[in-house]
Amino acid sequence: MINHTRTLLLNMRADIDPNFPGEEYVAPDFLVRTVPTVVQKFRNLVFGGEPDRYMLNYRLYQLMTVLHSTELEEYVSAQDSRITYLPLRLGQLYESMFIRRATILNQFTGDFNFIGDLVGGDEDGRLYHSWRVDVTSSSLIRVQRTTKPLDQETFEYTYTDGLSDLIPLLGSSLQFNFSAPVGAEWIVEAVSRPQLDMGQLLAALNVGMLETDELALFGTAPAEPLKTFRNLWRDHDEYAYKFSGLLLGITYLMDQQQPVG
Repeated sequence: MINHTRTLLLNMRADIDPNFPGEEYVAPDFLVRTVPTVVQKFRNLVFGGEPDRYMLNYRLYQLMTVLHSTELEEYVSAQDSRITYLPLRLGQLYESMFIRRATILNQFTGDFNFIGDLVGGDEDGRLYHSWRVDVTSSSLIRVQRTTKPLDQETFEYTYTDGLSDLIPLLGSSLQFNFSAPVGAEWIVEAVSRPQLDMGQLLAALNVGMLETDELALFGTAPAEPLKTFRNLWRDHDEYAYKFSGLLLGITYLMDQQQPVG
């Protein structure tokens, strides 16, 4: 299977959109596998509880970078040497992914200014946020959040030096101000950057993955290469080797699972 390891870590059928940030090839005949409890625990810690496509692609890029950073990458291609995502280009992903934009609709013109930084997304795994903003009168503006958690509220505003008061973008740490006539409407989109880096994720996994999880993942007396993967996860001092031991154990376990349904 092309991109064998990445596809198993993703465990989703995907309609490939080459313009979507971080998108990689998934074979059209791939069947989603049943997820064991220990793997679901790993996924919740790494991707979040309800990860969107942005989070999945972002974290998978980071995970594959770890797996290809040592000689353990031989196990990544052990089942199938065909890989489409090399060479890894992190800078390009960063530049295209974390955006903030407001697109004004209809014939109106106006100014829309973001205030603050968009943070979060690690816990739920949702990085993409969108809103519909409508200037409904000379003193009222309606903000409708169109991604989870769905919400809507109307705010009063006044102008000072040609710009409105600060208005919150519901369900986020962002605010905005604007200058536009009554009837102006915007589609507003933003993608947050996860706060946890890979070292912090590894620390969380160290705490969260219990001895019972290790037994479920590697077994009591694993044969090679699972024995090597377990020892790396359990005992290695270097970040890339320790993380790779866990990731390869996850991949090998997923490879044994039956397709859903």
